[in-house]
Amino acid sequence: MISIWVVIVIILAAINAHAFKTKILISVRFKDIVRYFCRYTKESSYFRNFIWPWMDFLLISLLPMVIMLSRNVVIIVTFLKAKRVRKDRMQTSARDESAAITGMLIGVSVLFFVATTPSSIYFIGSNNRPPKTIIEAYRLNIAYSLVNIVYYFSNSLNVMVCCFSGSKFSQALVTVLCCRNPNSP
Repeated sequence: MISIWVVIVIILAAINAHAFKTKILISVRFKDIVRYFCRYTKESSYFRNFIWPWMDFLLISLLPMVIMLSRNVVIIVTFLKAKRVRKDRMQTSARDESAAITGMLIGVSVLFFVATTPSSIYFIGSNNRPPKTIIEAYRLNIAYSLVNIVYYFSNSLNVMVCCFSGSKFSQALVTVLCCRNPNSP
């Protein structure tokens, strides 16, 4: 288990290693206070404006979506096979929970993609040129705020998708929120 975390840390470090080449540390003195900021170098503007937004989209939105959908397909197929075997052995019709689980898995995956993609599109589109007027700067600021709200709001929507898709999750959530013992009636 520790080796998995080490691999993840190494991958994340490699993804963000560009910061050592594309950014510099500058100091700003105001009266007696010195502040330090990281800024992109002028030489890295092509990377910052054209390459990094696409890498960001790939790593934050598209790749996780592909991984989630492929894993969800495996879970759904395994679940349906187990249901078929259980139904054959019991010779009775088992309660159909596959539709709820399938809906929840696909719903969470699609919600993730729909919520993360606008943020990536914003960064791909807005980094190509600076705003020309103050109105355009305000509009970009509002757009940035809106895509961030959608991005973070999706986390709370995941809980609602899970609650609406199955009674077991809803019951477990109520148990946790009410601080009840899961074994008591």
